[in-house]
Amino acid sequence: MVEDDQPFDHVFASGLCGDAPPSGWSKYSRRLDLEIGKAIAKALHETYDPKKHALPDWHLHDLRRTMATHMEMLGVDRRVISRILNHSEGDKSVTAIYARYRFDAEAAEAMNLWATKLDRLTGANVVNIRPVGAA
Repeated sequence: MVEDDQPFDHVFASGLCGDAPPSGWSKYSRRLDLEIGKAIAKALHETYDPKKHALPDWHLHDLRRTMATHMEMLGVDRRVISRILNHSEGDKSVTAIYARYRFDAEAAEAMNLWATKLDRLTGANVVNIRPVGAA
């Protein structure tokens, strides 16, 4: 989302409070479902019907799973996907104690690949994240 030509840092910005995470996910997700349902009706040139245009039950982990799967299909290394998902690889080796590289640049590149794919799939206004270290 863009405000004053500045990209938001939050994927799910509240919109009501600018670039802030939504407060109260269940209320926010109902509003999001409503807006998506209205967009579906509009795309079909139909009057919005809450039952007809309702989304199937979904959870945030569905978005994470979809993103991770598509990133893997785009050739993104699993270590980078794990970094984006904020997961530990579970490596308990001695090397893991010393190897502290965080894959930040690769994660930013992967997120931009995902943004490009989302834009291609949806035609929506998807904004690339700023590269690591950029002002």
